[in-house]
Amino acid sequence: MNDILDLCAPYTQRLLVTQLQRWQPPLTMEKEDIPEVYPIDHINLIFILRRLPQISELRISYGVNEVGEDFQWDMFKLSVTDCVRLGKGVLELKQIKILKVHRSNIEYKHCQALMQGLIRNRTLVELDLSNCKIGDQGALCVAKVISTHPTLKNLNLTNNRIGQIGAEGICYALTLETCARLDEVNFRLNPLGHEGVMGVLRAVIRCDIPRKLILSGVNFEEETSWKLAQMIKHNTYLEGLDISNNWLGEEGGEFLCEGMEINKSLKWLDLRETDITPAQHQTIKKLLKRNVTGILQKDEEIQSQQQPDTEEKVITETTYKAENAEEKEGKGEKE
Repeated sequence: MNDILDLCAPYTQRLLVTQLQRWQPPLTMEKEDIPEVYPIDHINLIFILRRLPQISELRISYGVNEVGEDFQWDMFKLSVTDCVRLGKGVLELKQIKILKVHRSNIEYKHCQALMQGLIRNRTLVELDLSNCKIGDQGALCVAKVISTHPTLKNLNLTNNRIGQIGAEGICYALTLETCARLDEVNFRLNPLGHEGVMGVLRAVIRCDIPRKLILSGVNFEEETSWKLAQMIKHNTYLEGLDISNNWLGEEGGEFLCEGMEINKSLKWLDLRETDITPAQHQTIKKLLKRNVTGILQKDEEIQSQQQPDTEEKVITETTYKAENAEEKEGKGEKE
């Protein structure tokens, strides 16, 4: 193992672990010494990561692929010790930029242990904990990290059972002067509900981060769309917004159109599966184009002004061709 690590160390910049098995008894272990219940700990990554200092991206998933008939729930569990070791291992990576721990049974205690290591990190740019189970308490631990992190730009908390308390904790951190200058925050598929979304909107309207906000499938309620439209009216920093898979309806679509009439910063807006009308879709699309180019209205005026000139040009060309044809016919008859 040491020889392989020494050989690969200068050239290894990305480490992708798509599956990680729990502890297995060594082949040399006596049958009498094998425990009836295997521990759920995994390999200690500290000693491996310490030997790979050039790593800038680490992706890891605690679980097993293609289990088949040998399936057991314990195969997908991990211990708090695993997360403590991972946090310490990341600290050994002085050049790490991207950390993705996804599709794993990371709950509150695991997240807390991992964040205790990451809070001392000063190089991460992207943190991805998607499709885990950190919940509200785990989200508060993440909020503590981002509240003081100097370099973090992207935070992905997709599908993590985060509700109102967790969302408010994350967004309170965004309002702090010491908070990381996040470009993107992803709350996709978390049951925020109206109150959770309101916590997000209150933070976004008070600060100039993030640039892109993803609120897809977060359980909008009837009055949420109106509150969202008010945020869009007053926010001048947000450039991308994903509110797909939330019910807005025709009334919510009208609120959005009114907000977009005033907003000049949004350049990307995902409205799939929101039940707004096609006409509202077209209106918002035009307003987004106006924000991107800044000349949509001028283009329409130019086209309307140039339309008669274009028709006159076509008529002139047709007349010219007809006169030429008559001249040729006249010459042919004389000959």
